Amino acid sequence: GLHVVVGGLGGFGMATVRWLARRGARHFLLIGRSPQPGEAQQAFLDELRAEGVSVDVESVDVTDLPALRRYLRDADR
Repeated sequence: GLHVVVGGLGGFGMATVRWLARRGARHFLLIGRSPQPGEAQQAFLDELRAEGVSVDVESVDVTDLPALRRYLRDADR
């Protein structure tokens, strides 16, 4: 399945994704407000991808319900 993690590039989010990946999860969608991952976050993404984990990152403010609905509607296509 696909694991959607809101705030996936924050400290708790990255720890959660790492924990799930070590237990066999292989597909992630990380949603957060930051438009671009920083250096530490990019290193984290590169590490996961090198281990065969599929990770997509999207910038969506989940507190903005219309924006979240648009994103989910478009992603469903």
